[in-house]
Amino acid sequence: MTDETPNPMLALALQLEAASNNPGQLPPASDALHSRILDATRKLLTGLETPESQLMHLAKAPVAHGVLRAALRIRLFERFDEGPPTATDLARRCGIDVALLVRLMRTLAAIGIFTEPSPGLYAHTIKSQTLRQAEHRAVVQGMAETATLMTALPDFLQTHHWQDPVDVQPTLFGFAHKTDQTMFEWFESQPEQRAIFAAFQSSTAALAVCQLEPFLRSLLIAPSPSSSNDSSDGPREVTLVDVGGGRGAVLRQVCHELDPPPHGRIVLQDLPKVLEGVEGGERVEVMPYSFLDPQPVHGAHTYLFRHIFHNWSDGVVAKILQNTVAAMEPTSRLVIVDLVLPDGGGASPYAAFLDVSMMAFGGMERTEAQWRKILKNAGLQVRRIEPLDALTPGSDQVMEAGLL
Repeated sequence: MTDETPNPMLALALQLEAASNNPGQLPPASDALHSRILDATRKLLTGLETPESQLMHLAKAPVAHGVLRAALRIRLFERFDEGPPTATDLARRCGIDVALLVRLMRTLAAIGIFTEPSPGLYAHTIKSQTLRQAEHRAVVQGMAETATLMTALPDFLQTHHWQDPVDVQPTLFGFAHKTDQTMFEWFESQPEQRAIFAAFQSSTAALAVCQLEPFLRSLLIAPSPSSSNDSSDGPREVTLVDVGGGRGAVLRQVCHELDPPPHGRIVLQDLPKVLEGVEGGERVEVMPYSFLDPQPVHGAHTYLFRHIFHNWSDGVVAKILQNTVAAMEPTSRLVIVDLVLPDGGGASPYAAFLDVSMMAFGGMERTEAQWRKILKNAGLQVRRIEPLDALTPGSDQVMEAGLL
């Protein structure tokens, strides 16, 4: 009788196969166990792949990026379910050559977007099903369009003698498009790109609604720091100013649903073009405004900046903060929702990629130390920094500051 020593690697392989065949048994994305499994799986994959294959995948990543953008351009994900999912039918519906369709679908299937059960016949995967949803599609397309600027990154950095391109003109965006205009100015002559960016912004907010709604509610119902039991103090005139808040769909919804309604004025500010056609209703005041100009609303309880500062260099952020600080009173607070990079390294790939992506517009992601420094230089003292969603790894952080 022979004693067989169980192979731990074989046992692990069987466990992984069982888990992948029953995805419904995996913990939800908000679960801490999910994060541990995902982190361990990534480390295992890194250990199994050779350095050569990893580097080849990285070098060829722009191919997948280009094919995905092409699929979005021909509206493949909207048209996939309009008839039989064959190469001939898909090509006809998308208005492209059959041979080209086959080559695009081959790549999409290879990266897990669609499968090809038999030659020329395609089926959905979880990824392609996700891209059928307009909001997810808009976010992916917006990020993909921005990523095209990275092809010009080496030449841009070389032009600036490999110095960190802080407060330089043109930015990477202008360098790639051969223009001195900012992205927002350039959009005025590019309606298709402007529409992609607008859809990206609104969809990003819509997908984050589960985080935004409770956060905005907490800002709207929180008592003013100056409130006391003396009713003569009364509520502040302005409860919240959402600076650069886009079209404010979530804010307007929350304000409409709050019962009792929020005290004081709720002000939604953004550029005139952004706010065209937006009606705030009885509870939200829509105010065209550029945060590069002096803040016209003085003494508000809260000035909110969500995903604003990472688009700009320290010099521009200092100007925006200066405009806001000049309007604040001792009891006012400034609230920032943005990414915070770890001071000691170990940033996630997404955070690191996003930081370089922001370089395209002259912006950057910042560490906690950098945030504290720029706020202190503006005359503000940080009161708290905490996750917007404690259950989501890599969540945005909420930073609250008051006057020094």
